[in-house]
Order: sequence, then C-alpha cells, then structure tokens
Amino acid sequence: MEMLDKPPTQGVLLPKEPEARERTASKEDIERLLFACDWDGKSVSKNSTQLIMLTFLLACKTGMRAGEILNIEESRIDGSLIHLPKEATKTRVKRNVALTDSALRLLQLARAYNPDSERIFSVLNDYARDALFKKIRDKADLGPVKDSNGNIISEGLRFHDSRATFARWAASPDLGTGAPRLDVLTLARQTGHRNLKMLQKYYRPTAATIVERLNKPEENDEDPIF
Repeated sequence: MEMLDKPPTQGVLLPKEPEARERTASKEDIERLLFACDWDGKSVSKNSTQLIMLTFLLACKTGMRAGEILNIEESRIDGSLIHLPKEATKTRVKRNVALTDSALRLLQLARAYNPDSERIFSVLNDYARDALFKKIRDKADLGPVKDSNGNIISEGLRFHDSRATFARWAASPDLGTGAPRLDVLTLARQTGHRNLKMLQKYYRPTAATIVERLNKPEENDEDPIF
C-alpha cells in the first residue's frame, strides 16, 4: 500500500460561514408595512394579507418563529404564556413563551378573524406567509437596496427578521434602569436559541446607536477638531 506524502486534506479550505444578517424592522418600517396592506394594526384583519401582517407583528413582540406562530393552538395558551411542546419547536426542546399585553391583544385580533378554530392561524400556511409577506414588503418598498454596481448596501426585510427585531428590543437598555430588558439567558429561553453566541450580537450597539453617541455633546467637550 503506497503511503501519501501529505495529508489528503492539506490545502483544502473550509467554506466561510455566511455573514450574519443585521436587518431588523424599525418603527418606520412597521408603519410602511401597515400602510401597504391597508391595516391599522388595531382592528380585526379583513383578509389573509392583513393576517400575515399580524403574524409578523406577533413575531416582533415575542421572538417566536413563523412556524411556531402558525401552529398556535388554544390549548397551548395559558394566560400570558404560550406552552410550546418539543414537537412544535425547531430545536425539539419545549419552552414557554411570555406574552406582553400588546402580544395578547394581537392574539385576540387573530381569534376574532378565525373564531371557530382550535388552531388560531389555521387559514394560513408557510407558502402563503412567504408569498404574502413578500408582496407587502415590496409594496412598502422595503426590498434590498443596491448600488450602481449591483452590490447590496441595505438588506431587504424578511419575515424572519421579526425575531431579530424582538431580540434587539429585548437586549436594548430599559429607559428606567439602563440595564437590558432581558439578559442573554432569559432571552434565549424566550426565543429558543441554543447557541448564546447568536444572541450576543444584539447586545452590541448598532451603527445608528454609535452615530447617536458620537453626536451627543459631552460636558466640557473642547476638542478643537470638532
């Protein structure tokens, strides 16, 4: 048997991990999406397009995955909690999802749209969610923005960015205490993340926050350059 002079894997480069998305939905984005689907976000949805927008808002308020929301059953709702069995989660680990008052209000609106079903969003499926949300997004002009060379300079909004929107809000400082609204372990329990490194990025300041800090006047700031 002939021996190899060098390991067969020498010189083989592993594929790079894809860059993490930074896109979240701003307040302005939400307003544009609501306008695009002709819904105020407060009344009972009139059609499936508005109901998809409701599921997006619910994801922004809870950090739940799209599939978890579409399969919410009345039996899983317990006051301000949703009990997700392991079979209903991507990670196959059961968890409880906390509901804010605004998330509960959205659930009530969804119930009113489909009052006779055990599965609250039974009229929707993944295909409808993808197609209708993309339709809303494009109408709101929130798709990807490219420069003259075709390079993406601003990522288009996706439904899945709702989870990042919740995580960014939960990791941001509470106006009263200055501490994050949720610490990283509590945030992981809420969203179902198993890898805490994926959540650490939400505790770092965004580019917009850095600009705000740089522009904030400091006491006795006498830097002659500025």
